[in-house]
Amino acid sequence: MHAARERVNSLLTDRSYSRNLLKTRAVQSIVQTNLPRLNRILEGTAISAFALFSTVAIARIGLEPSHQPGPVGVIFAPWTDAGDSFTRAVSAGGRFVRFGGPSFVVVVEPDGPDYFSRVKAAGALLIVDPRIIAACLALTSEAQGK
Repeated sequence: MHAARERVNSLLTDRSYSRNLLKTRAVQSIVQTNLPRLNRILEGTAISAFALFSTVAIARIGLEPSHQPGPVGVIFAPWTDAGDSFTRAVSAGGRFVRFGGPSFVVVVEPDGPDYFSRVKAAGALLIVDPRIIAACLALTSEAQGK
């Protein structure tokens, strides 16, 4: 027991052990200082992701038109070019009516009741009533004119 106590005392007085202990304490201090900031960043990221996901989910569910006959607006990702948007919308079983302003928005007349599920599988982000597209275009053209 006496030998063990002497060994601990010699370690505490050893300069290299003291330096390592100081380094460890310095690192712990830095980590404890930056931890609240890191937690705030993670919390902010989680809140932003949840808000974005909720908005997209609500838009996808709330803006989808009822399954009545008539044209629908199909919105793809903004980086989708006109040819790809046209191909995806028509190959899912729709007749082309027109482009809905931007090249990634296509207005089509669905051929069958399961068109919505097929066009979503083809990569559509939203399926909306074409009147919503017209309202959005009116707002954007007014803003561009000013």
